[in-house]
Amino acid sequence: MGVFREALETCDLVDLGYHGRWYTWERENFPTNNIRKRLDMGVANPSWYNLFPNYRLTHLDSPCSDHCPILLDTKAMAISSNKAPKTKFETAWLLADYCEREVKSLWEATTHLQILEPL
Repeated sequence: MGVFREALETCDLVDLGYHGRWYTWERENFPTNNIRKRLDMGVANPSWYNLFPNYRLTHLDSPCSDHCPILLDTKAMAISSNKAPKTKFETAWLLADYCEREVKSLWEATTHLQILEPL
């Protein structure tokens, strides 16, 4: 997972978040041995957010598979004014010499995205 996280960071990609059920994969149906995980996700960079500010990614139900399909609607109507992508914070980043520069860059990009949102 470390290499995957590094690839996301290198490409400036963040999780798009989702609507619907919190998992995209399920194994077993009995409460005692049921396993649910979010294995599938959409990711994008700040340029993509500028092109599709009203996107909506939804985890759909699937009656015939253990994987849920995901639907990315790039023309969804804005539901709330908070369209900032969800991201995770790794404490180890604070020790990196580029941390402050990266936070400033992301802050400026997020501020720019909020300005471009339709009213």
